[in-house]
Amino acid sequence: MNVTRQWYENYQARRASSGAKLEQRAGHEPLETPQVKEGDSAKFSVIVTSYRRRLLDEDNLCEKYHVDALRYAGILPSDDPATTHITVKQVKVATKAQERTEISVTEIG
Repeated sequence: MNVTRQWYENYQARRASSGAKLEQRAGHEPLETPQVKEGDSAKFSVIVTSYRRRLLDEDNLCEKYHVDALRYAGILPSDDPATTHITVKQVKVATKAQERTEISVTEIG
């Protein structure tokens, strides 16, 4: 028996006898589905207000990130335009300490 074959047989024996199991590969699916009321006909108004020293183009305020976070948290059932109206505002402030982002969620009708 050559050395390569003997090494391979020893390797297979060690591998078969070891109780180690590989972890499953992580997928892209969520760990848990959010508990959101189904069939809710409520409509929502979401206002994202950014208080900044330097005003930005409105498309750079990333309101989608905030609205998606509200959906994932179960606060909004959907960000569908039929049920959710999203408004983006900016307010100029004087100091860095005054900079912040405020999000207001209001159920309408």
